[in-house]
Amino acid sequence: MSQRSEQFHTLVNVVVVIACLVVVFQPDGVAGAFIRKARESRRDKVTARTNIETLSRAPSRIGNSRTGVVLVEFSDYQCAYCRRNHPLLRDRLKEGGDWSLVIRHMPLSGPASTSAQAAIAAICAESSGRFEPMHEVLFSAKDWDEPIDWKAHAIKAGVTDLAAFEACMNSDAPRARLREDMQLAQKLQLGGTPAFIHSNGIHRGLLPLEKLDAIIGITGNRQRVP
Repeated sequence: MSQRSEQFHTLVNVVVVIACLVVVFQPDGVAGAFIRKARESRRDKVTARTNIETLSRAPSRIGNSRTGVVLVEFSDYQCAYCRRNHPLLRDRLKEGGDWSLVIRHMPLSGPASTSAQAAIAAICAESSGRFEPMHEVLFSAKDWDEPIDWKAHAIKAGVTDLAAFEACMNSDAPRARLREDMQLAQKLQLGGTPAFIHSNGIHRGLLPLEKLDAIIGITGNRQRVP
């Protein structure tokens, strides 16, 4: 083979290698996607660790633990995935363990939607110490396309001071609380529900049983997620 031919083949090989590297490492390539995902994971870990204490302060807490693992869920009562995840979370909470679930509200249809009204009803039920049963009632509701009797939901949830509940529903306080939750969701760059924040990261979307157990630990022991 002549020297010129060897140089030509060498040049072709170099071009092929460069082309392959460009394809692999471009944003949509295999390596590019891996690098992007790793960066997002690192960013989420920093964001979660920075904000978990603030997120955990909401009074809408379910579970008896005050010192164990805290899992914060941004939720929407009309969200199909939130509704699918609810029984899993409820059943794990009933089993006990050293963890608690804090609910933050993120109505995807906006602050004037039925979902937002449901969030306000849940916030108002907190004042009577009935957040958890109201949370259950709202996730069990099926009459979203009809005029909703929030007072009837409150009665079903065991709220006894109905006058105070109705006054709360018409006041600014629960709306300010809802705005706070939605602003936190925007700060955390959460694009949808459900979204879960714990001390070691953020999980977006439906939370599988295995991931939940990895976060909280089946026996309630603290356990980090790799």
